[in-house]
Amino acid sequence: MAGARRGNEEDFRTVYRTLHFALLSYLTARIGNDQAASDAASEVWQVIAHEVFTFEGDGADFRVWALSLARRQIRDHPRPDPAGPATDDIRRPLCTLPPDLADALLLRQVAGLDDAAAARVLGTTAPAVQAASRRATWLVADCLTSRPTPGSPRTEWACAWC
Repeated sequence: MAGARRGNEEDFRTVYRTLHFALLSYLTARIGNDQAASDAASEVWQVIAHEVFTFEGDGADFRVWALSLARRQIRDHPRPDPAGPATDDIRRPLCTLPPDLADALLLRQVAGLDDAAAARVLGTTAPAVQAASRRATWLVADCLTSRPTPGSPRTEWACAWC
């Protein structure tokens, strides 16, 4: 991190390679469109490239900062349509989760943050992130195992939120 802050290109490439996949995966899951997520990731990296010189903290702090920037990018995109043609069986339940549950789940499971780091990104507490992530996991699993078909009656809990 220190080398990237000083402008060392190789160190910045290492930071990019270490974080880009998690950042792009998080954005793709939340935005629901691969191209829009890629564009949003590019915008995040543009901000990072301009502001890395003033960043203070270690690698964990940098990861939280970068994912906070990514979360701000999500606000500029409409929520994906769960019935849309590009929405597959895995993305459908994720894109219909309430945003706070989706963020908690994705920051922990996709971006690899622990509860405390995810809480910093979300501006909440670690126990709140843990509870939201657990609830999101349960809802997604319930939806995937029940596999309701459009127009059919749903179980009381399975996909009641979609």
